Amino acid sequence: MKRMKWLILSCCCTLSLTAFGQLDLMELPRYKGAYIGLGPRSISADPGTLLLRLTDNNTGTVYFTETEVDDLRLGNGLQLGWRWGNYTKLSHDVLIDLAFGEAELFLFGYSLGWNFSTQLERKRLVIRPAIQGLISNVSFDLGTIQHTDDFVAFGETKIYNEFINVDALSEHVLLAARLDFSYRVLPKLDLFLKLAYDFEQGNDQATITLSPQGMRDERNEGRFSEKLDLTASDNNPQLLLDNQAITTLPYYLRGLRLTFGVAQVIERRRRADKRKYEGR
Repeated sequence: MKRMKWLILSCCCTLSLTAFGQLDLMELPRYKGAYIGLGPRSISADPGTLLLRLTDNNTGTVYFTETEVDDLRLGNGLQLGWRWGNYTKLSHDVLIDLAFGEAELFLFGYSLGWNFSTQLERKRLVIRPAIQGLISNVSFDLGTIQHTDDFVAFGETKIYNEFINVDALSEHVLLAARLDFSYRVLPKLDLFLKLAYDFEQGNDQATITLSPQGMRDERNEGRFSEKLDLTASDNNPQLLLDNQAITTLPYYLRGLRLTFGVAQVIERRRRADKRKYEGR
């Protein structure tokens, strides 16, 4: 993985420093369009045993959930986005990336890149090195607790359902080096491949979310789910990794992210460019 990371970074730097005037800019219109893609998604982790301890404010009963931490494979993620730019100048895109499996992953990102356009089999091939900033929200399933009292009270909420789902929410900030390849297969359709390597810049304190399982009991008070802060002064809730108290989850969004898909092409030529192009 380290070799792949430096390979992508080297390609981005090399392409950014090479000739910008490969083609006549006047012959290349601006473009925009939506795109959709799929690709494998994963989350790395510090292995260990994750223990959550919750104390019922009603009876003082202590509840536990236990989870074995390891790298997570989320299957194929779905990416939706909008891109725009010039074929041999600056280009942009915004995207959302969703994945579901052992965790639920949501990414929102913006990228700034420079396009290099050439011809391959008389069809346009665009190579685009870019840098990207992303924010993410990840939800991890920590298990279920069961109680036999009339209700349990956590935070500001009383929950009457017998079974309660427990999740951990984590927010992350990422930077990514990206290398995109787009190939025109139809007049208004591109196939694309995106290679991105994510560098995590921040992992916020986790939040524990409790939600009744099954049909919600009408006697439940407050919101449908209760969010608990891990930094509470009474250590309720308390999260431990191998018996060491932690406030951030031992999961990290870093590494290679690959996406393959199709993109809509809407081309627009400036008036001055169009006059010169039509006069040739």
